[in-house]
Amino acid sequence: MNTTKNIIVIMALLSVAIGCPPTNAGFDPVPQKVNRHPVSQPEFGKPTPQPEHNQPQTEQQVSTPQNQLTDQLPKFAPLQPVGQLVNQPEYEAKVTTIDLDASQIGNWLSIQVDDKPCRVAPTIVAEKSFEINLNELTIEFEGQGSLQARIAYYHKDNLQEAIEKKNITSFKKINSGTTTLFTSNHKGAGYAWIILQAQGKIKLTALKHSCNQVKDGLYGHIAREYRFASGSLQYRIMYPHNYDPTKKYPLVIGVHGSGGVGHDNRKNMEMTNLARFLYTSYYHEPQFECFSIVPQIPDDKSIPSPYFPNGNIGLHERIYHPVVNLSAVNSTGWYTQATVSLVKDMLASSELSIDPARVYFAGFSYGGKACWEFLKAEPDLFAAAISCAGWPIGIPYQAPTQVQLEQMQKEVAGYKNVPTYIAVGENDGMKLGSKAVYDEIVKQDGTSFYKEWPKTDHVGSAIKTWSDPATVQWLFGQRKGK
Repeated sequence: MNTTKNIIVIMALLSVAIGCPPTNAGFDPVPQKVNRHPVSQPEFGKPTPQPEHNQPQTEQQVSTPQNQLTDQLPKFAPLQPVGQLVNQPEYEAKVTTIDLDASQIGNWLSIQVDDKPCRVAPTIVAEKSFEINLNELTIEFEGQGSLQARIAYYHKDNLQEAIEKKNITSFKKINSGTTTLFTSNHKGAGYAWIILQAQGKIKLTALKHSCNQVKDGLYGHIAREYRFASGSLQYRIMYPHNYDPTKKYPLVIGVHGSGGVGHDNRKNMEMTNLARFLYTSYYHEPQFECFSIVPQIPDDKSIPSPYFPNGNIGLHERIYHPVVNLSAVNSTGWYTQATVSLVKDMLASSELSIDPARVYFAGFSYGGKACWEFLKAEPDLFAAAISCAGWPIGIPYQAPTQVQLEQMQKEVAGYKNVPTYIAVGENDGMKLGSKAVYDEIVKQDGTSFYKEWPKTDHVGSAIKTWSDPATVQWLFGQRKGK
């Protein structure tokens, strides 16, 4: 009788472990529509990002399970789930340009901004469902004096509220006849206002405005979905500026912090993600043209069985990586495996021109932790990776224990040859784990760089890292085989 029960249990376990055979699901997006108006290239320099109010939450912590539990866990055969792309909208981006009647400036709205008298041009309204950003102004004027400009952005037609909520750029000095670029840290805006402030006696003779518009975009990224192993991976994608299918482009996987966890495909586009900077700071730079994707980390309730916590696949990872909402992010977890499958489908697609030698990873906080999980899962996929304010093992904001250091040593051996850039703030407790993994990579003769930003906290390290052109240039300069 006991033998019969054992056979039934074994058969039940095998039914969980056996997966579907892999198929070539394909990845067939509709080519983007681009309205190719010539746009002046801004001078490349360090951006000055502005903070948003919604900052990522602090990583949740749980107690570390006992190391000896590893030998007691059941062993399961790896699944071979199928990935499938669904509900895919086309990527539509365009540049719109208008000439404003400079002679009408006397009729423009007169307001005070920061105690300075200003004139506001008529409201710029994006097409329905389009995000507006990357505004360029070319103003010609004559006379004795100077001119400054700034632009306010908002998701509704309310200039006063936009100013009160500080959805407004800093003033920039305008040189007559020179094109000036203005970028917003307010994602998803459909309205914008040109605000001018003059000193002395000047007369405007010409004013040209152009802007970038992306349909249903958030920082230039549109929403898509990828189904994997009975689950739905929400992600956003940005195409390269001036996309040319005959060229090969890098692919950057940007993973958000804890504030982006969910299933809405919006919170993942938080301000601490490199994806935001690839649009607002580097979009016009030819050296940074790329595909950018932002897959959203799901909460534990959204993870499909047989992946942990609904099943046992990846359960052993919780021994060394015991953080709530990260069971999906662990190397054998659903999120990591789904994203890797998505990237492989993108590389195999004839519709997307991606350079397989230039696949990059960049993550902050939870995403900085995910960096090491992705490298463990698929080290041969990546040309380079940046972990910003992350941790390699154990609990965030804590130094690894001796047992964890021994496990990390084994894990590093598998990805030490992938070039990594580790960035963290001097005042961020994450530096305990960040420095530990850097030291271990160097000890094993791997390739890694370590940057500790002086007097910088957790969120500040993301702003410092992504707004530093040298760091982003380092990432884009890496190539597999070199």
